[in-house]
Amino acid sequence: MAVKQITMKKNLLSVLIVACIVATTDAQQVFELRGTVPVSWEGKTIYLSNKFTEYSKRETPVMDSCVVNDGNFRFTGMLKNPATLVSLYLKRPDIGVKQFFLENRQTTLTVFPTSKSNLLDSCVFMNAPVTMQQQELEAAKADFNKKMIAFSIREQKEYNGANDSVKNSFGNEYRLLKKEEDKVVLDFIRRRPDYYVSLFWFCYQLSDRLMAIPDSALAVFNNLSPGLRALPEADSILMRIKNKLVLTKSRMMPEFVINDLSGKPVRAADFKGRYLLIDFWASWCGPCIEQLPAVKELYRKFHGKHFTVLGVSLDNNKSAWVKALERHALPWAQVSELNGWESPFVKKLDIRYIPQYYLVAPDGRFALMGVSFNEVQKYLSAVLKPGNP
Repeated sequence: MAVKQITMKKNLLSVLIVACIVATTDAQQVFELRGTVPVSWEGKTIYLSNKFTEYSKRETPVMDSCVVNDGNFRFTGMLKNPATLVSLYLKRPDIGVKQFFLENRQTTLTVFPTSKSNLLDSCVFMNAPVTMQQQELEAAKADFNKKMIAFSIREQKEYNGANDSVKNSFGNEYRLLKKEEDKVVLDFIRRRPDYYVSLFWFCYQLSDRLMAIPDSALAVFNNLSPGLRALPEADSILMRIKNKLVLTKSRMMPEFVINDLSGKPVRAADFKGRYLLIDFWASWCGPCIEQLPAVKELYRKFHGKHFTVLGVSLDNNKSAWVKALERHALPWAQVSELNGWESPFVKKLDIRYIPQYYLVAPDGRFALMGVSFNEVQKYLSAVLKPGNP
């Protein structure tokens, strides 16, 4: 499954974050991060960024750097949100990265000498309450983290030379692990409804998967403390939930007009009277490409007057899209607004990860929404007989 910055997301979730002090957020407008580092760091450049962890569409972009002077460094700025998840890292060829929550307060950080390859592994924070909340969450995820690390080591060793069956088993195992992680995080959010990290991880991680059942997403949101729900960054997730509730209750496919490769407009009405599988994919999405042979087989099996497929690409680059279509010889209609995640139709259906599948019934209503390919196969096998091209 590919998500916005999925690689960064996967790495992000595997990094343990160290912190201390009490759990709260405050309303100050200025942050100051002061750091003390070993003498061997003198003159090194340190970077601070939240480039890959923005989640609320209103966070302050953070991208700054400074040079260690007399064993110290200092960052200052202003945040719109009470806290934002940032990466502190060293300029290569040094290896060092630490992720933590930067807050609108004065925080101190001490880096102790370490023999580990990650030179920032020994960070200790003071006056960083939201980072302490994250430490509590990571403690709750300890068993999951061990399983994920063991899985990642096995996957790196075995995946490249594996056959399709083994690769599929890795994919299934990964999905089960992610479900286990979701459960741990969801339990934590329910137990800590006043923690800022609860809002953060609900929006950043859980909401995309819970949105398939928006009533459940709304229940989790409503369980958050009134203070968190009143934050501006909570507005966008509540709006998403409400929009998805309307969509799931009506189950009507929204009207759309999107051009195909030749520039010809393709409309929702073009598919009335047939089952339509909408495959959201992109040329850069590895899991999408891996799934294409199975989609081809499904198309071959059921294609006829009662079933067809529409590929909706999230590509921005037309050349890359064209090359992927030529390479994989996809026999069904293909459209793209060439605007990635910002494409109107993509946003209308709240597509937040790919591959993702929507199945439209002949009456124009959704039979399945945002489901896995396996669910599509099971449904079509139950309602359709194999047809001829």
